[in-house]
Amino acid sequence: MAISKDITNAMGQTANYWRITTINSSYGAKKCNVFIAGYKDEQRRLDNKQPIIVKNYMMKEDDFALYLDTNTLDISGVNQVQACYNWLKESVEEFKGGTDA
Repeated sequence: MAISKDITNAMGQTANYWRITTINSSYGAKKCNVFIAGYKDEQRRLDNKQPIIVKNYMMKEDDFALYLDTNTLDISGVNQVQACYNWLKESVEEFKGGTDA
């Protein structure tokens, strides 16, 4: 599971293969931190190279209810990781237009 989307950092490096590395969810606070690492391509990831870009996004309460609420996950049959990938592609401007990799 990953996202394919070209994103260039301030140093001019472009990552195309994005993988979620950490998800920290608080069902009490209805918030979730999603950490995602960007690699030049899938092969670099498979070769266990270091990511060239690492980003952190906060899913707030409104989106949490749409993507990670236990009732939502039960009905959709999607796990938490897939739900976070969907959220990134649908709600985070930088990843809109990204495709499954």
